[in-house]
Amino acid sequence: MVDALGERCGVLAGPVVALMQAVMGSQVNPVRFVEVAERAREIHTIIQRSGPTGDPAFDRWATTAPTVLGEIVVGAENGDRDRVWTAFADPRAGLSVLANACAGHPGW
Repeated sequence: MVDALGERCGVLAGPVVALMQAVMGSQVNPVRFVEVAERAREIHTIIQRSGPTGDPAFDRWATTAPTVLGEIVVGAENGDRDRVWTAFADPRAGLSVLANACAGHPGW
């Protein structure tokens, strides 16, 4: 039996780390906003092509991911570091929620 959560977390680990680095970099260097938008779109594409994992925490995050990632993209496209950071760090739907759901899996 395939561990859907482990597989999904494995696929997302690299892109999420890259997004985190880009978001942090964009806070001091606006050139990084291009990368922020690219990484957020990449993660959104992975989520769109995926079904439920059966893990309530991950699946709940995945339903809110398009909105959060969309906010990150819009913020990045407008050079709005506060908007990017607010969406990224949102305690209810941001990337830390995904990190908690994937905790213990390789790359997390």
